[in-house]
Amino acid sequence: MTGRKTIGIVGARGHTGAELIRLIARHPALALAFVSSRELDGERVSDHVDAFNGALRYENLGPEAVAVRGADAVILALPNGKSADYVKLLGARHVGFGCDFVAAYKASKRILPASVRWRTLRPDIFGTVDEFVSQSYPEGLTEIRELPNFTQKLFDRGNSEQDIAAIMGGNWLRIFRQKYG
Repeated sequence: MTGRKTIGIVGARGHTGAELIRLIARHPALALAFVSSRELDGERVSDHVDAFNGALRYENLGPEAVAVRGADAVILALPNGKSADYVKLLGARHVGFGCDFVAAYKASKRILPASVRWRTLRPDIFGTVDEFVSQSYPEGLTEIRELPNFTQKLFDRGNSEQDIAAIMGGNWLRIFRQKYG
């Protein structure tokens, strides 16, 4: 792994986690440091994600264990409301906001072919197509125009304006500037 940036994934059992594992496995400058899943604890990643070759196993890691692992970056692919303890330990400077706004998918019950494929082949991991359409999103946040509601919730939880600016895109910009100038 020399010269490669190490990435940890928390919440690696779902569709997002599996896609991230695939992307990282193919990327020449990245390597997986760990993947965390309560449900798949102890199982080989390669048994669940065909694009991954290696001996890495899923682990059930809490916030404290993740914080001391020393990964260059940690991606939290967790259900709503489950990331706050990780963010407290890792610090807002290391958090970026990502969200799928699927109001149109919910209304039309149309989802991307890759999602249909994985939800049909492995509903035990990715959930069913019906679950995708009915899954919950943060309260007050079902479409992009409601993003100010999310920002307000960050303030309501006691985050500083500087931390919120970092979470809402400042960290991504900082990393891109470091990488690309």
